[in-house]
Amino acid sequence: MTISYYGDEARAPIPVSGAMTFLMLVNAVIAMTVLFAWTAVSLYIVEPIAWATWMPVRRGTTFEDLFQYPFVMLWFMPALGIAGTWLALKRGRRGIALSCAVLPIAFLGLIFGWYHFAPAAYL
Repeated sequence: MTISYYGDEARAPIPVSGAMTFLMLVNAVIAMTVLFAWTAVSLYIVEPIAWATWMPVRRGTTFEDLFQYPFVMLWFMPALGIAGTWLALKRGRRGIALSCAVLPIAFLGLIFGWYHFAPAAYL
């Protein structure tokens, strides 16, 4: 017989595993690279994002451009994934934490993979 001090809704925090830390680190690298090394990575990122969002994306950005639609998707989505993962782990929800960590990486990977590897008829 076991005694639980937690009710049905409250759960103990889950310790962060190595894989979850790696996924959060990948999201952080994506967000920080887009924010601080935009001129270096814009040669590879601009065309797929402009194709996927049907919006023009400029290589030279100003501070105001950080908060406009196609550009904000590249840094805010991974940052939100990190925050969601951390919060879900604190709430004891491993599945939600994994989803928050994987979805930004998978979404951006789908955009770049579809753009670079799909046949020309599908673009």
